[in-house]
Amino acid sequence: MSTETKPKEAKTAAEICQKCPLTPAAAPLLRADMKPKQFLDLLIEKKHFADAVRFQAHSMPKRETIWWACLCSRPEKGVTPPAPVAAAQQAAEAWVASPSDEKRRAAHAAAQVAGVGTPVGLTCEAIFFSEGSMGPAKYAAVLAPEGLSATTAGNAIVLAAVADAAKIEPKFRQFLTLGSDVAAGKNKWK
Repeated sequence: MSTETKPKEAKTAAEICQKCPLTPAAAPLLRADMKPKQFLDLLIEKKHFADAVRFQAHSMPKRETIWWACLCSRPEKGVTPPAPVAAAQQAAEAWVASPSDEKRRAAHAAAQVAGVGTPVGLTCEAIFFSEGSMGPAKYAAVLAPEGLSATTAGNAIVLAAVADAAKIEPKFRQFLTLGSDVAAGKNKWK
């Protein structure tokens, strides 16, 4: 399995938005000449947090995006997750640490048990969509559409951010800062 997940470096935010549609409320903020960081900062300033997460997810290499989703889907300190959620978290982080097709498929299986309606379940599905076939290994490859992994990881992060209605904005801000740290190489897996 290839671990080369570095996308072509986007020169403008508009290039990233071709893969990551914006909501109608955020779309008017985009100008053709905007740099990705400039647009991300504007989305955050205008509190279009879900758009900012999805934009950032599409601007990063797949492995880094999935690592970011892993970090955001971890349970809060002091919270013991149900066993299927803990197993899915472990499967996701194992793939990030050392990607392989076996671990990719194990993450998919863990997502089915934990539930794809959970942040970690979506994170595991982002792994499954990152590369390789979505079909059984013995059949011809059925590849995920380009960008599906980033979209799914972004949705995992959004879901984690909105889990507690009283903490939505602080969670989005925390997760976006964490994403910037991952993108800058300040927070790497071990």
